[in-house]
Amino acid sequence: MESVQGEVAEAHEPPGGDRDLALADGRMSAFATADVDEARFVGSQMFYGGAIRPDGRGTGFEVRIVGTRIGPLSLGLVGFGTQVSIAFRGLGGSYGVTLPMRGTIGHRIGSREYAATPDAAAVIGLADAVDAAGWAEGARSLHLRMERGALEAGLSRMLGVDGVGEIRFPDLLDLRSGRGADWAQLAGALFGRLERDDGLVANALFAAQLSDAVMTGLLLATDHQYREALDSPPRPAPPATIRRAAQFIDENAHLPITVPDVAAAVGANTRTLSRGFRDHLDTSPGAYLARARLDGAHRELAASRPERTSVSQVAAAWGFFNPGRFASRYRATFGVLPSQTLRSGS
Repeated sequence: MESVQGEVAEAHEPPGGDRDLALADGRMSAFATADVDEARFVGSQMFYGGAIRPDGRGTGFEVRIVGTRIGPLSLGLVGFGTQVSIAFRGLGGSYGVTLPMRGTIGHRIGSREYAATPDAAAVIGLADAVDAAGWAEGARSLHLRMERGALEAGLSRMLGVDGVGEIRFPDLLDLRSGRGADWAQLAGALFGRLERDDGLVANALFAAQLSDAVMTGLLLATDHQYREALDSPPRPAPPATIRRAAQFIDENAHLPITVPDVAAAVGANTRTLSRGFRDHLDTSPGAYLARARLDGAHRELAASRPERTSVSQVAAAWGFFNPGRFASRYRATFGVLPSQTLRSGS
């Protein structure tokens, strides 16, 4: 985790004095200030409201934040110029995770006390108040905030139920190995690639899947009261459900839908849907969706003129962002290169 976050820290050093506080989807906002009140205001705009208390023994207070939002998911890299403590309030509408790069950040929720480190992320549930302390001079940490409605709706789709209650996460997520390490690498890699306005996350098809992957990964990596149900074998899906799911994909492949969206549309959970596609169509929902988008790109190329569009524009519109991989898959499927289809359509 430390190596990934170290790369993130170097890639996103915010310019001093930047006052762009609006977290736009897929775009970075950077901010730096030496004023405590201004730092508190910015923190409340980007993540949570809270009172910042610099350590009286330290000097040179400064907060530096780089943040972005992808739908219901907000991510931010935060660093202070001296040791501080923060009293957060009003977290009831979201869940959060703190991943320190180095050092220790202590957390207190009611009578519980625990510490986040580079080996153990703090997972914050729907607490009314959280006290955090221990940001040492020069330390940075990656913070994630997930809207409650989106995370709980995603869990409901995975379980195939109408709704779930408050998710009771453990205080810490082990990042040293297994699913915790995989999830931390995913979160760090995602944030580290958000600096370009023309990056993949600028495309709605791709951004929706990234946000969903991070939140789904957290639900699968942590222990909570629904974990046993998630890990249990899925129930087989009847053929009628699979037919409806395939039809939904065929009709909506041009939109930024994800596999959980498909499952929700037909009243199934994602694991049941995956088993049904495997049993009845010998494929996965994700592969079926990718093929539907490939077919859509093929139809659009055949109906377009090369002087008005390009292969890369059509591919990106259908969710394909690697030109070489798209051309290879296209040729394997249709026997010609996409450029040939575009020229023949003219």
